Amino acid sequence: MASPSPADRTPHLLALKVLRSTRPSLVPSAPLGCYVEGPGRDSLAQLEESGLSRRGSASGFGRSGALSLPTSFGTIYLGETFNAVLSLSNDLHSSPAHASSIASQPVLKVEMHTGLTPQGPSAKIVLANVEAHEAGGMLAPGQSVETTVAHELKELGAHALVCTVTYGAEVRGEDGSTRLLSRSFRKVYKFQVNNPLSVRTKAHAPSPATATSYLSPAERSKIFLEVQVHNHCEHAMYFERMRFDPLAGLSLDDASAALFEGADALLPAGGVRQFLYILQPGKGAAPAPPGSSQGLGRLDIVWRTPHGEVGRLQSSTLGRRVPQFGVSGAAAENLAVPTATPAPGRQLLHPVRSVPVGESPALPPLPPSSGPLVPSADGIACELFVESVTPFSSFEPPLASFCAEEPFTVTFVIALRETAPLPLGSKRRLHLAAQHVAWQPSALSPPPPQVDPPSVTSLQQQQLLRPSPGASTLTNSTRTSLESIAASAAPASRANAQLAPTLRGVQLPHPTPSPSASRLGSGLQLSSSSVVLLGANVRDLGEIELAAPLDNGDGEGGPVEHVRFSMLFCALEQGLVRVGGLRVLLLDSEVVEAGKGQASMAQAGDAGEGRAATTLLELGTFAELWITTSKGK
Repeated sequence: MASPSPADRTPHLLALKVLRSTRPSLVPSAPLGCYVEGPGRDSLAQLEESGLSRRGSASGFGRSGALSLPTSFGTIYLGETFNAVLSLSNDLHSSPAHASSIASQPVLKVEMHTGLTPQGPSAKIVLANVEAHEAGGMLAPGQSVETTVAHELKELGAHALVCTVTYGAEVRGEDGSTRLLSRSFRKVYKFQVNNPLSVRTKAHAPSPATATSYLSPAERSKIFLEVQVHNHCEHAMYFERMRFDPLAGLSLDDASAALFEGADALLPAGGVRQFLYILQPGKGAAPAPPGSSQGLGRLDIVWRTPHGEVGRLQSSTLGRRVPQFGVSGAAAENLAVPTATPAPGRQLLHPVRSVPVGESPALPPLPPSSGPLVPSADGIACELFVESVTPFSSFEPPLASFCAEEPFTVTFVIALRETAPLPLGSKRRLHLAAQHVAWQPSALSPPPPQVDPPSVTSLQQQQLLRPSPGASTLTNSTRTSLESIAASAAPASRANAQLAPTLRGVQLPHPTPSPSASRLGSGLQLSSSSVVLLGANVRDLGEIELAAPLDNGDGEGGPVEHVRFSMLFCALEQGLVRVGGLRVLLLDSEVVEAGKGQASMAQAGDAGEGRAATTLLELGTFAELWITTSKGK
């Protein structure tokens, strides 16, 4: 077939019609008038007219049995399926059919162009390629070829349905000869794909600083995923499926599965609905490191319109940022160890200004002191949770209310597990203790003792003894004064060391939290000052043996051992109170070989002058209670 010239261009033999296939809607029925004879007839007619004028139309009334097709292309949304009917016909009226009015070998190619930009579409998808196979591939006047196309819309923005028609037409030349020309035309139908709904997600996780996270390890590892769905369509939608598919290693609990049923199943236009999914890591799943991104799963949403049309959306992988539970600046100020208050009439010593060498002698360095030995906590996995909080009286039921000025018992369970490899048949023997932490002065605690700083009179006098420039040796009087300074500081340091509590010869930390305790979390809530501990603030938990981990390659460690203990508290005021302030201390750790019954490693107390405990856990708040009025009042 030869290419057509401008002189050979005549009107096309074929015509293309495109109709979007949509479901018809029911025609609203007009309201029936109320014809009443009597004095109230005029009033009822006036009310009926005013009601119709307020509505503006009868669209809000009931539906009739008649069907109506849309008069325009309408609105199409993401996730829906675009359906269209295409008809390629020869509309010439030629009887009998002449050779010049017959289209030979007609071909209809239908494409969907997505992501239209000034630079061009982002993708081209071929939907259909139709050829006329009847009558030898000819399309005579009055004949047509129909086809249907369907495409699921997965992108927002401008789309285009591009239809290209190619056929052959017989044309007579000026010399009377006929030839077959290849002719083609193209039609483009542009439309916009709108967003049917918006999805917002927010992941919540229990903070280690809250009381509810210590009720059980299972509660502590849960992730609460909140999903908010907003309907942007012009019509209501019915969620045929709202499913969250978690990633491998996560179990799912749909907390809103049975909430939206019956009349609540339809989400009206502009409506908002919230769903809650509870995720929990499976057994043996490695915890995500703080500050990293953790994938959770995908949302699979399937809905239907009031006409029964189906829409489907599947989100990308939803995730969360694992929070970092570090001590904030405000919390660090609250946790700071209080400094010593100077006695009346005395001032604290300020840092001494540095003096160039040669103008003032340098102070001799203090002799290095061998500090207390600290047992290592490496290879020990420790976890604590609250087993129960019950009134002290045995006559009260477990769910009884807590009253002011009446004691209650908090029962703890410590779970320990060995994770480091040990010699074959060996065990690790631990000695544990629990210490109540005085986060803030309680109502029954006496004021802390004021410790005077060491005397600085000799140091102030020594600063006046400066040698002349160029002096290279120290006088005997200067050396004697410097030695007296070191001697006077030794009793003060020994006095401060005596203030530290001890248990079985092991030095315990002061009952004041360390400002660098990263275990406490950023949203730290201190215990209420109206809650006091009854009894000793240190509990000896005894010894416990941990078996070596099994060499099965799962990395879970050895068997879990539990230690259970209780503490007695009392609330002095009513209202919501927080109970907290607890340390789990490691007094000693040793590896016991099988069959020997003795430690293969020397205990910490066998070397050095003393031992110091290691803090395994340090909790801020582990229970929240509602305290009612005392029964005696």
